[in-house]
Amino acid sequence: MNSSSMSKLGSVFVSRVILILWLISLGLVCYLSLKSKVEYPLDFSGADLLYHSLAYLWLAFLSSFAFGSQSRIMLCLFSLILLGVVLEFCQLFVPGRLFSVADMGANSLGAILGYVFGAWCKAFLLALFGKERRQT
Repeated sequence: MNSSSMSKLGSVFVSRVILILWLISLGLVCYLSLKSKVEYPLDFSGADLLYHSLAYLWLAFLSSFAFGSQSRIMLCLFSLILLGVVLEFCQLFVPGRLFSVADMGANSLGAILGYVFGAWCKAFLLALFGKERRQT
């Protein structure tokens, strides 16, 4: 095996690991969104919105690396925003949970920020490691 095929194999492995991490994170977000009572590690005013934003930021950030093409990443971003809205409506039927438009906004904001941050990190890593490959 030459170094090019080894590099591609490593890249495929890393993207699969990130995809698995994304799927586990997605399942955890869905579970916690539909659980009747959620305890926050740190509870303060606005903690709920911060946790919502961070969860969707994480999911969108991971999608930047888990899905190859830009169109798939954008589809994932819109799907995450839709998921946040749908899960919030589902909370109408979960005892102990409340429907919140603010939570939907926090989910959407987190997803958009995660997408932007992921795109920036991906471009930075590509420039950094792409430059390194050209020098060797």
